[in-house]
Order: sequence, then C-alpha cells, then structure tokens
Amino acid sequence: SLIENYNLPINKNIINFSRGMKVKLMFATVFSRDAKLLILDEATNGLDPVVREELMGELQKYIENGERSILFSTHVLSDLEEIADYITFIDNGRIILQKPKDEMLEEYMIIKGDYGNLTEQQKKYLIGVENKNYGFEALIESNNAQNFDGQFVFEKPNVSQIMLHTIKEGRM
Repeated sequence: SLIENYNLPINKNIINFSRGMKVKLMFATVFSRDAKLLILDEATNGLDPVVREELMGELQKYIENGERSILFSTHVLSDLEEIADYITFIDNGRIILQKPKDEMLEEYMIIKGDYGNLTEQQKKYLIGVENKNYGFEALIESNNAQNFDGQFVFEKPNVSQIMLHTIKEGRM
C-alpha cells in the first residue's frame, strides 16, 4: 500500500525511476520496517519541491507519536526548520550550536539598521555582520537587545539565519 500511496509504477523497472521515484521507493521500504531511529544523510537533496514537501510530510507523520526519532544530516536548512526539534550544527567537523530548536530561536534575534549608528560597544554584540542596501544585518543574543536603542529594528530569526550568521562570524 505504501507503493500505491507514493504513486509508484509497479510495472516499471527501478533503473528507469527518476531520483524522486527512487527516494519514494526507499522511504516506502524504510517506513514498512517500523524502525525506531532513521538516520538520513541529505535525504531531500536534489528532489523537486513537490516530492520534497511530500517526503517531509511523511517524515513528520512518522515521528509524530514520539516513539520514533530521525537523525537528519542536511545542507537544506529549511528542512531543519520544518522537522527538527533538536539541532546540532556542525561546521568543518566542529560543533557550533547544540540545543533544542525552540530554545535556539528564542536565544537569538536579527538586528538591522545603519551601521554608522552603532557604538564600538554595540558592535561587540554583533554576530556575522552583513552589509545590505538598507544598512547592516547581524545576529545578536536576545539578552543583548537591551543594549540597543530605538534606531535599530529587531526580528525573530529562522534557523537558516542563525546558522548562516554564525558561520560568517567564524570565518571573518
């Protein structure tokens, strides 16, 4: 029935399957085993957006009862936003961040504004500064927001922003 759910042809040779069809077949096989832990390495890499979205939905269903887990290695940061509840961020073999996703999202903020309005002390709080057409954008720890006045804009970050600013900071 998983083969039918994924609309996979039963009379077609697997060698002629597209990448998306092969991934669907692989997951149909995996889901039929009822494993408590899935270890996925770049599982959505190279998939078209529709197949990727379907797969992410299936993975959500697979873990929703809380009795199964997925170790998900990916460069597609939006996948983490959708499915992760705990994130270990590794860059060049080094653990950079490791914590529950919700805690990570609360711990940081994006700050935007005119770089010229920053004091030297305020600049020390910035993580991974990017110069944009409208000014600068950087990551800060949420508890440091009190050190900035009303001439700066603060936004909640997503996982991608936290990771990208953190990587930029480490490579500056």
